[in-house]
Amino acid sequence: MKKSFLVIALIAIIFGSCKKDTINSTTTTPPAKYTINSSDVGDTTTNYLMAKDTTNLDSFLLGDPGEGKTWDFALAGNDKTDTMKFLNPSSTPAASSFPTSNLVMMPEPGQEIYAYLNKTDALLEMIGLYSNQQGIIMNAAHTDKQTIIKFPAYFGTSFTDAGAVDVIVNYSGTWIKLEMRSNYSSQIDASGKITTPTGTFDCIRDK
Repeated sequence: MKKSFLVIALIAIIFGSCKKDTINSTTTTPPAKYTINSSDVGDTTTNYLMAKDTTNLDSFLLGDPGEGKTWDFALAGNDKTDTMKFLNPSSTPAASSFPTSNLVMMPEPGQEIYAYLNKTDALLEMIGLYSNQQGIIMNAAHTDKQTIIKFPAYFGTSFTDAGAVDVIVNYSGTWIKLEMRSNYSSQIDASGKITTPTGTFDCIRDK
């Protein structure tokens, strides 16, 4: 039963991320700040630590869209710390399946889950996903690549995507293939300053 739930969860991750290169996008003149560029995204030596607050959620408000916004999360707690690593594809087990990847994200260090990415000055996109959990092997290749973010990203930019992914799962010796399609939209609808327990930072919000 546990394995069945794991297979469903892995497939859900893929289904939720199916999208492809930009179909439609809008841009405005980028401001001097509140902009995310390719250089702001991790490289093969980067580790990200993310603190999760699961007890004070009702006290945090996202607010309305617009520029010059402020978000005060100074009292956010740390109920759990997640670590996300970025790796060189050559050091991972499925590099040969995703030869166009130049960056790999490992969302759970110590577990064999790898997201194969391609980062350029214009965008960050997902090439595919590989996982080996409790002997269940999954290999998911995007036939239409997933655009995660376009650069530069700033208030007023948006894009919409539609894409597809082939998911191959080896479950107890049985190979299962799934073809999935979905639509996706992204809109940077707010910008300003966010205060956290570690300081105050320029910020944009992706709706």
